[in-house]
Amino acid sequence: MLRSSIQKRLFSTNFRVIQDCPKQLFINNEWVNSTSGKTLQDINPSTEQIMCEVQHAGTQDVDLAVSSARKALTGAWGNMGPSERRNIMLKFADLIEKNAEQIAHIESAENGKPFS
Repeated sequence: MLRSSIQKRLFSTNFRVIQDCPKQLFINNEWVNSTSGKTLQDINPSTEQIMCEVQHAGTQDVDLAVSSARKALTGAWGNMGPSERRNIMLKFADLIEKNAEQIAHIESAENGKPFS
């Protein structure tokens, strides 16, 4: 019974965090729905409860993402100097650190393991 109570509390915390996150695909620097319109249920493996529905990336979505990444390499990102790219990556690292707790809650729920 205690385990069930703890799981419910952890799930509700993780559930709130996950509900605030984007559920779309990030392609070409924007959040988009899948081209097929299909979604997947994201299930917490420890509770078997549905946390949310996310867009399902199909072959066409992957092709769009790869094409976009290739354009970036031959465009702005590829033409940027190493120090500019470094600065962007450091900003990205700062964002990860700033949101570390939220990321930990999401990963915890995804893996069905407690986070404290």
